[in-house]
Amino acid sequence: MTPLRLSLAVGDYDRTRALFDGRVTPAGTDLTTIPVPSAETFVRMLQYEEFDAAEMSLGAYASLVSRGDERFVGIPVFPSRMFRHRDIFVSSGSGISHPSELSERRVGIRRYHMTALVSQRGTLSDEHGIRPDQIKWVRAGIERAGAIPSRVALRLPAGVRIDKVTDRTIDDMLISGELHAGLLNFSPPSFRRGDPRIRRLFTNPREVENEYWRRTGIFPIMHLVVVHRRVHDHAPWVAQSLMHAFEQSKNLALSRLLHTGGTSLRCFPSSTSTPKMRYKPLATG
Repeated sequence: MTPLRLSLAVGDYDRTRALFDGRVTPAGTDLTTIPVPSAETFVRMLQYEEFDAAEMSLGAYASLVSRGDERFVGIPVFPSRMFRHRDIFVSSGSGISHPSELSERRVGIRRYHMTALVSQRGTLSDEHGIRPDQIKWVRAGIERAGAIPSRVALRLPAGVRIDKVTDRTIDDMLISGELHAGLLNFSPPSFRRGDPRIRRLFTNPREVENEYWRRTGIFPIMHLVVVHRRVHDHAPWVAQSLMHAFEQSKNLALSRLLHTGGTSLRCFPSSTSTPKMRYKPLATG
């Protein structure tokens, strides 16, 4: 059988490195792996459908599926998983010290459908009883002012309203107190510089995230891998072949870290001391 030519756009992570250097190739394919930053991949796949398979925002993918958009087939490969408690910031002058105090406050966001924000909204709702319609959302850039284009068409739930600000950043508005909080996907520049006017809502995020992991067993998925429908319909076996290849690549990365004493692994949550279980959430879940 002639191998199927396949293009794959994915981040160049430790867990995907073997797909780039040829140590792992999906069975039955002639794979071309293209290292593309995730934000760029999302746009190129969602708007232009450039690749046969690609890393994809879980929030964007779920939005597409909910509207009957079946251009892509998701497979259970998750290149990015991350806790997002650490990315909830507050203006120090807001007086907010607990998530329940976000009700009726002005909260900055980049995109409502962004996976990080979906995870954070779920945490607020499930863990602290704060519904999305109880928050006054403000959409803006975190460190650059200007319009933030949506990657998918936005249909807001009943009662949810979003104001848009294009002449100031979330960082500016947290500093000034115009925003009480920000549900973000990375830290604001003033916080990184040590400005005391912005702080994390959870002052001990690693402890909070580890406790969340131990209690729920959830390591939030940020990105998955999708196969274009035209490829899947032509060769449905590609989905399983890709999944196995990603798993092999992840295992090679884990083996290397374990055998070289990679200390970075200790940052991952653990509910058991068994290394295989402890490190499994690193890539494909």
